Amino acid sequence: MGLTLQEVADEIGVKKPTVQRYESGKIKNIDTLTVELLAKAVRCDPAYLMGWSEAPASFSKIKMDSDTNFLVHNYEKLNNEGRRKLLDYSEDLVSGGRYAAQNEDAE
Repeated sequence: MGLTLQEVADEIGVKKPTVQRYESGKIKNIDTLTVELLAKAVRCDPAYLMGWSEAPASFSKIKMDSDTNFLVHNYEKLNNEGRRKLLDYSEDLVSGGRYAAQNEDAE
């Protein structure tokens, strides 16, 4: 895809050597969230990365900053009750108005 290891690392919220270990196969057990983030970064289907499909189907590229990656990774670490609490809390922050973004560019 013409991306550097650093660009992929920045996009998925890890360090460059980690991406290098993913690529070389030194890290064998990659969680599903990371597979999804990697697939988005290189614009292919997660099934292709896993070797489950022959052709790399197009996968929309979604840019996430490091804060968003941090939140997504933490969400994945929570059990169902914790996930529900996090979602409820985020809804409270937004619906209260005080913390909600005031323009479309911030959303």
